[in-house]
Amino acid sequence: MSDRKVIYIPLKKIEPDPDQARKVFKTERMKELVEGLEKGDPIPPIVVRPIGQNKYRIVIGERYWRAAGLARIEIVPCEVRPDLRERGILQLQLHEDFHLEHLNPIDLGRSWLSYMEKYEISMQQLADELGTSYEKVNYYAGLVKYLNPSLWDKVERGFVGSISAIEASLLTKIADKQKQVATYQTIISNKINVLQLEKLVNAVNESPDTPPWILLEKILASHRHIPVKTVQVDSKSLAENISEFTRFLENVNLKSLVEEEGGFWPDMYKNDLVSQLDSMIDMIYKVRGELTSPRPG
Repeated sequence: MSDRKVIYIPLKKIEPDPDQARKVFKTERMKELVEGLEKGDPIPPIVVRPIGQNKYRIVIGERYWRAAGLARIEIVPCEVRPDLRERGILQLQLHEDFHLEHLNPIDLGRSWLSYMEKYEISMQQLADELGTSYEKVNYYAGLVKYLNPSLWDKVERGFVGSISAIEASLLTKIADKQKQVATYQTIISNKINVLQLEKLVNAVNESPDTPPWILLEKILASHRHIPVKTVQVDSKSLAENISEFTRFLENVNLKSLVEEEGGFWPDMYKNDLVSQLDSMIDMIYKVRGELTSPRPG
C-alpha cells in the first residue's frame, strides 16, 4: 500500500502498546537478542502507528524495541502503518504472539478470550483468522476459563513452583477450583509425571472429600516407597513473613537471583506485595536447597 513506508525513528519517540498481551520478556532470550544487536545483527522493521506529532506506538516488534534500548541503539527502522485500525492492530498482534513470540499460555488464552468477546466471534472464527485449529484455540482459552486465577502466574513463568501448560490443562479438569489449588500444591511437592497427574486428577474428581496428597500416596504406592510430602499450611501473618524475608535478604544476592530466575517481573507482581514476597521467598528457598510450598490460594 502507498501509505506504508519504512523510516528510521529515534527510540525515545516510540512507546509500547499498553494493551499488548505480552507482559513478560525472559532475561535469557533478551540477553541473546541484545548480544546479537551489539555484534551488528540487523533489526527487522518494527511495525508502528502514528499517535501524534512525532510520536509512535508499537504494533508488533516490542521485543526488538526493548533490546535496541538495552543495546544503546538510538534509532531503529520502523514500518509506519497509519492505515491500521483497532481490529487490524489486534489481529497482527495476536498472529505474531501465537506464531512468532511463543507467548506465555495464560497471556495467550487471555488475549484470545478478550478478542472473541470484543468482536463477538466464535473459537472457530478466531482459529480461521489466526490460521490454526479450533482445538488449539479451545485449549489455550480453556486454560484461562477453567483454571483457578490464583494459579495463572504459575503456568510456565520460569519461577519456582511453575507448572507446564499440559499440567495446568489437566488441573482444569477438576471442576472445584479450590481443589485445583490443593492438587497443585501436592504436585509441586512431589516429582510425578503427566500420567500420574492424570490419575491424580481422576482420583480427585472421584473422591473430592479426600485430600489430594492421600490420593497421590495410593497412586504411587505400587511404584515406589518414597513417602508423599504433605503440604504445610502457612499460618504466619504477613508481618511475620516480611520479617523472615528480611532475614533471608541478609544472606542472599537477590538481584542476581531474580535475573537467574528469568525475566522482567510481570506487572501483577509490581502491584501485589504478597505475591512478590511469596515468589522471592520461594527463590531463596531454592538457593538454600529447599522447595517451599506456596501459600494456599
